Amino acid sequence: MSAPTLTRTIITPIVTEQTSSAYQDRGEYTFRVHPRATKTLIRKAIEELFNVKVTGVWTSNHRGKSSDVVHTGKKR
Repeated sequence: MSAPTLTRTIITPIVTEQTSSAYQDRGEYTFRVHPRATKTLIRKAIEELFNVKVTGVWTSNHRGKSSDVVHTGKKR
């Protein structure tokens, strides 16, 4: 599998209370990116797409939550 193109590197911004606070306090943005994207590719994509100067890139991989179904045995 090859590396994603610049337009497919950035998938979507992540907007939560925590990321909004990071933006207000430190001017940081949070994005969901392609799993095969490298820090260099992420930097190039953001600089080209948003016409800004990137000072740093931090990456983190997270597993999704599993959805366990719990049955109590009670009827409605």
